[in-house]
Amino acid sequence: WLIVPWKNRIFVQAVSHKLFRLLVPWALLAVLLTSSRIEGTAFAAVFWAQVVAYGLGIAALRSGGLRKNRLINFITVFLTLNAAAAAGLYRYLTGTAGVRWRNG
Repeated sequence: WLIVPWKNRIFVQAVSHKLFRLLVPWALLAVLLTSSRIEGTAFAAVFWAQVVAYGLGIAALRSGGLRKNRLINFITVFLTLNAAAAAGLYRYLTGTAGVRWRNG
């Protein structure tokens, strides 16, 4: 009943939370690559906005002082979560994901 949309009231919520969040890192990469290849002011703006945001997020990971800014901290957390989702999906697909919790 969990995977049958007409029997599970929260099917859309479950699918969007469990499946779509694994696809977000790949969608971000697709937007970055696409906007870098297509000509036009709007696409250039999207590309450079992503480059600046990713640069700020990576710089904040290396320098804790930048994370005091709420926007930069949000970007850093967003990038970290999406990197973890991409790594998790990769580890699952390659069969290298551990199935046991390791303390420490």
